Amino acid sequence: MDKINSKVIRKKILDLLISSGEGHLGSSFSIIEIMIAIYQAQITRDDKFYPEKIVLSKGHASYAYYAFLHYIGMFSESELLSVGKNGSKFYGHLPYIKEDKRFSFGSGSLGHGMPFSLGLSLASHYRSDLQMHYCIVGDGEANEGTFWESLLLMNKFPYLNLRVIIDCNNSSERAIPIIEILKNLDKSFQEIEFISLDGHDIEEILAALNSKSKQLIILCHTIKGYPCPSLMNNPIWHHKTPNHEEYQKLIQEIESA
Repeated sequence: MDKINSKVIRKKILDLLISSGEGHLGSSFSIIEIMIAIYQAQITRDDKFYPEKIVLSKGHASYAYYAFLHYIGMFSESELLSVGKNGSKFYGHLPYIKEDKRFSFGSGSLGHGMPFSLGLSLASHYRSDLQMHYCIVGDGEANEGTFWESLLLMNKFPYLNLRVIIDCNNSSERAIPIIEILKNLDKSFQEIEFISLDGHDIEEILAALNSKSKQLIILCHTIKGYPCPSLMNNPIWHHKTPNHEEYQKLIQEIESA
């Protein structure tokens, strides 16, 4: 398997922000290694990439998804150039596009991807479909009631093939601290396995994804804006578009990381 170049993907995300004036840079940067690990897990397990088995619940990181699909050849250059433009199907949150397996879940209001993934995995179980489902959620989504209701259902159906990957980039800590609560979920939901790891270590994430567990929640501790010092944990960049000078500086920081 060819090694995926995360720097190329991050630079493409930057280009998308410049061309569209849209996008969440820090949130997109923090999930790149997670996306790569899921891709590698699917290729290892099934010798094929199934985007319809992946739900990006934190849909404001859509530019990471667009750039990643483009990197692996599943998103054309013309589609990429249309991202964030007037009249485009591809915007700041993931769209739902009928009969397009790349976009089987449309995001907007946060917190709905996890119950959606739970339903998909439950349906797969009753169809005797053994393929794994993956859901990427943001730590801030743990403040939503749907997150806790989904945990209760996961605890009730421990036989489902589901991986929930929580991007713990501390984005919500300024408003409602949640990380310490997430670290202690295993005490309340004993039918679900929890793993805590470095969310920027692809091999570590991949090993967790490939574990023999059925249901699994992975707490991926990431840095919002990683690996750029200008971006990391800087709330100014939650929804900011870089100017020319900032763009050049960020490109240099990506290259030197």
